[in-house]
Amino acid sequence: MIDTKEFWNQIFSEGKKFRPLEGDELDSILEKAQQTIGHKIKRAADVGAGTGELALSLAQRNIDVTAFDISPVALGKAKELSFENYKDLITFQEFDLNKEKFASIYKNSFDVVFAKFILGLKSIESENLLDKLKELLTSEGILVIITPVLVKGQEYDERQKNISVQKEVFETILSSKFKLVETLFEKGEVSWPLIAYLCS
Repeated sequence: MIDTKEFWNQIFSEGKKFRPLEGDELDSILEKAQQTIGHKIKRAADVGAGTGELALSLAQRNIDVTAFDISPVALGKAKELSFENYKDLITFQEFDLNKEKFASIYKNSFDVVFAKFILGLKSIESENLLDKLKELLTSEGILVIITPVLVKGQEYDERQKNISVQKEVFETILSSKFKLVETLFEKGEVSWPLIAYLCS
């Protein structure tokens, strides 16, 4: 199964890294999120934090971050990356998206929740996960989803299918759950783009 702790521990033990958000991309997202919520961003969640590059970037911008990941190996690497200078701003939490509910202390707690490269995992029920992520947001909070999407009429290999969402279907689900769904950026090939959505 693609989302098991053992699988991800192996991936991160081998030194696998995933594309981080560039500084200007993150600043643009945070600026838009701040405009939408109407005040300075104080708390953020990084769900599927991996080795913590995004969590560190948020802490460097003086945002209090909770970094969730299934892999203790990944979280160990994240702590090495950020512990000394930002230990007061980053909390690391081992968490299995399929099996666990977020603890009540996290409900309605975050101005911004990031979900990067996790929605397309076929062993995760995307719609149920969206409901879980929505529970983390404050009443005016923002969910930022960054995911590769499959475009209708294109052919894809199994790897692409396993890590992507169907664009039209996914956007319909987002629109049913959030009042605002906005595309922040679209990168990569037109036939297999990486899209960042802002949802509130």
